[in-house]
Amino acid sequence: MDLKRSGDPLEHGRKRRKLGHNGSDDCSLLTVSLNEYYASDLMEWKAGTTGGYIQAQIVMKWPPTSKSWRIKLENFSSAAGLLQFELDFSGRCPALLATSGVQFKLGQKLRLSLDGATTIRKKSTSSSKTIPVLLRYENGVDFEFVGTGSERNIEISLWHRPEPELPPSPGPSAPSSPRPSARSDDWFMTPITNRRVETVIQPPIVMDVIQEDPSVEETEAVRHNSAPTKVIVPLKVNDTTSKPDLAVPDGTRVPLEPVPSTSMSSLLPLRPIVHSNVPNAASDVVEGSSTKRKSKSSVILRTKPPLSDGVPEIVTHVDDQPSCLNKKQRKNLKRRQAAKLRKALPLPEVASSVVQITPVSAQGSAPVLPPTNAHHSVAASEPPTEPRLPPPSGFATVASMEKCSQVGVTYSVIGVVSSRKGVAKTSKQDWYHTFNIVDPSTIEAEPYGLGMLVTCFHPKENGVPAVDLGDVVFLVGLKARETSTSRFGGTIRANGYADKLQWAVYNASQGRIGHGESSASDRHCFQPNDVEREYSITLGDWWQKIQEKRQGTVNQISSVIPPPKTQRRHVLLSETQDVEYFDCTVEASLKTQLHVETLRKVQILQAYENSPTYSIFCTDYTELAGGKAIEADWCPPIIKDKVLRIEAWDAAFAYAQKMIVGEFYLLRNVRMRRNLVDLLEAKIVETKISRLDPDKEPTDHLAALLQRKQALGVTDDDDVTELKLISDCAERSLLQSLVELLHIDPLSNSIYVTDYTSHSKLPVFTESWAKNLPQYILRVYLHDEQQSMITRMVVGQFYLLSRMLVRERGATSEFAGTMGGSNRLILLVNPKSSNFEDKKRALLQRKEDVLKGFSKLPKLEEALQSNQTSRPVEQSPIVELVPKKPRRNCQSIRQMLESEGSENCFVYAKVVDFYPFRLEDAFIRVCETCDARISDKRVSCHNCEDSVVQAVCVLRLMIDDGERQLKVSVSGKVPVLDGLGAVFLRDDPEASRQFESRMKPLVGNIPQVHDRIVAVGRADIELSSPWLMMEIDHWERSDGRLVYGLRDYEK
Repeated sequence: MDLKRSGDPLEHGRKRRKLGHNGSDDCSLLTVSLNEYYASDLMEWKAGTTGGYIQAQIVMKWPPTSKSWRIKLENFSSAAGLLQFELDFSGRCPALLATSGVQFKLGQKLRLSLDGATTIRKKSTSSSKTIPVLLRYENGVDFEFVGTGSERNIEISLWHRPEPELPPSPGPSAPSSPRPSARSDDWFMTPITNRRVETVIQPPIVMDVIQEDPSVEETEAVRHNSAPTKVIVPLKVNDTTSKPDLAVPDGTRVPLEPVPSTSMSSLLPLRPIVHSNVPNAASDVVEGSSTKRKSKSSVILRTKPPLSDGVPEIVTHVDDQPSCLNKKQRKNLKRRQAAKLRKALPLPEVASSVVQITPVSAQGSAPVLPPTNAHHSVAASEPPTEPRLPPPSGFATVASMEKCSQVGVTYSVIGVVSSRKGVAKTSKQDWYHTFNIVDPSTIEAEPYGLGMLVTCFHPKENGVPAVDLGDVVFLVGLKARETSTSRFGGTIRANGYADKLQWAVYNASQGRIGHGESSASDRHCFQPNDVEREYSITLGDWWQKIQEKRQGTVNQISSVIPPPKTQRRHVLLSETQDVEYFDCTVEASLKTQLHVETLRKVQILQAYENSPTYSIFCTDYTELAGGKAIEADWCPPIIKDKVLRIEAWDAAFAYAQKMIVGEFYLLRNVRMRRNLVDLLEAKIVETKISRLDPDKEPTDHLAALLQRKQALGVTDDDDVTELKLISDCAERSLLQSLVELLHIDPLSNSIYVTDYTSHSKLPVFTESWAKNLPQYILRVYLHDEQQSMITRMVVGQFYLLSRMLVRERGATSEFAGTMGGSNRLILLVNPKSSNFEDKKRALLQRKEDVLKGFSKLPKLEEALQSNQTSRPVEQSPIVELVPKKPRRNCQSIRQMLESEGSENCFVYAKVVDFYPFRLEDAFIRVCETCDARISDKRVSCHNCEDSVVQAVCVLRLMIDDGERQLKVSVSGKVPVLDGLGAVFLRDDPEASRQFESRMKPLVGNIPQVHDRIVAVGRADIELSSPWLMMEIDHWERSDGRLVYGLRDYEK
């Protein structure tokens, strides 16, 4: 007996290649490095070269057009490193890409066959990362999306492929077709010209159990045959989003339902397209030890989408010639069948009268095949999926918008609100409302899903949709936004913005369409027509039927149900031991140092600036187990074990410094952890901080915090030492006072304050901001960490100055204050808060009395005579026009221009104009590579396509010394720009405000003059700017001309 295996007729004497578990070729050229090209090879690559591929990642893409799809790829090689090149699909390719639904996304990895490609040389760029080559495909292309992690690869072919000839159904004497040794459509074969237009995404691995049809009468031979049923296994696949039309022996094709994929559906939302060369199922038999084949009646089972009564339709087909399996194969197949049936078993009958409702599996999951003796306590059913009317003209379905949305294009949709969050504010104080909407298209795809997530923004609260659960909402002008974060699964979300969004809400219970508190004439209000009204009524009735359908229904649980979306908890300090991320609400209240309330209402008691973090100490008046007790003079003993330290990092660092004392805030996404000594600490990184108004938007969290605070007997002024008036200060005394800020001098790091009480040793200032306040103003010099407060202080606000040392300065022995140290000693007092209510009322009353009775105050000459030690005051404008005798070698502008010295010159002059016309335009964006100016409408350089930009100051001042004028530049490392950083003032309002405050001592009221010119077309106010001692530098340009720049100035 010859036990040797018979030779494969396809081998022809050569060794057969190793095949994969599905007959696939594991030795594909995709894994052979010999056929891989790199970006550096494209410079010498010639069109017509057969075979080869290149693997790269998408780093940039252009909007697709009907004539061209263009993307930029980045390839890495050990020899050349990272190199970028452009890829262009033209000719027939754009139409084929559009019809197949392919979407390229940033970060995707492609494995691109070079068959059919041509290279076009481009103009060389200054960037060393970009090679001057354009790779173009016109007639077709083969490429593959490379999956990450557990995701499988998705292969796409845009070549015409020949229509396969289906073999006839094998008869009793027909031999079995041989099994192919590898895939016949290799990526790296030479493109065939007569290929079919149908493109392909290879189907997933699917195994459908063939069971006996109980309605078919079995023969005696079949009844006694113990061999299990046959398993048909299609060819190797790389995709999990589609199934093939399976060819069965009689020549018909049984379409299989798509299998849902949570991993690749967001990567490439395509409809399933099938390979044209699917092998005949009759030839793909399972090999056994026996050479004989016995016939047996068998059935291919599949399920269609559920009918209205919830019963799945069974489609059957009889296989005339199944194969026999050996004992081991029958045993393994039986085990797999039993496991599949166990997963498909329904829920057991519930003993109690309460019926638990559980979500069903998504459409396309494995068919549920209950045993014959199975029974349900409540019949399972599916909600209806179609309304009475289709969507009105101009409106899209929610499912189509989720799958086919293009980022930046506006859409209109009508849906039912299935989930919502409360209306809240962003960090920029805009209102927003986030909710989910569904319609019949989403229920059909995911019966118990929440639908598409929509977020609407508007500056006014009544401008966002006022929706509730079950409302039908009209949304016109939505914009799709693509996200790749894990929280949203890398899907398409929709945002509505104030400039485009229009909305209306149909309330089914009230039976009317409204716009909340908005007037129907407002711009954001949408007025539906009769057809749209009828559709909204139909949609509301449909949703009510679905809700009724879901009542008291036991549905099948499947393993493919996605986990429910989780939200961060909103917790107290006493509940944070086991919480990693949570939300919190904050209140800024006044203590000896900074006080703010956080963690479902927490009060910030102290703040320290430790670069690059900003630390705040918080409490919500609940005991913090596992925290460190605070022993400090600024912390009341009653709450020392209720305080938590929070560090503000990155974007939250700047916002934490602007938090106003006495205000309430909402902090989101705070992280809690234990440090090396097992004590609790927290940090916040993002600017998810919103200020709340307790009068307009009271919350349960805030009310509970205030109750706990009141129960503990904590008041705002418990730990504040006694405040003193400036009139009571003495030599070398420590003063804590509530004052109003009158002026800021950033050059000398000093501020000018008053509490509207006078002292005989206070100086007399003659500036306009000090008018009618002789000997009422105290100058305070700031040192150490206190200097950082200058850029954040606002003239006219009330501040609490702590530990200020008052002493005599200079030969005149006038009083001046000094503040230093690392603690925060300057605190902003909110005028609306109840902190120091009596002190603020007394200060305002003194201010009113002083300003009303300024005529009764002693005149300037009398004040100078009464204070013989005060410094002389020069008020005459004529004296100011004549330059003083400077300590340095001062020159006029004419003398400076005539001199040929290389040293800096000093000029006594004033600023009479500046350019650009607005100070907020003083900084422009410049490409780091080619130094070209970048337009505000672009994000990268047009010349070298480099996205790395830098901010450059282009401010020019026109100075006048009374004889001649000169243009000087303000740029580089000069004191005026020191510490400000290179920022785009239009994008950063806080930096713009700081820059204007720094330039005000230099330019005077010139910005206001410019504003009046824009408003009325002429300068109707008098220009006023101070005379200053300016240090002027000069350098030579490339054309030989001299450029003059302002280095520094002083009064």
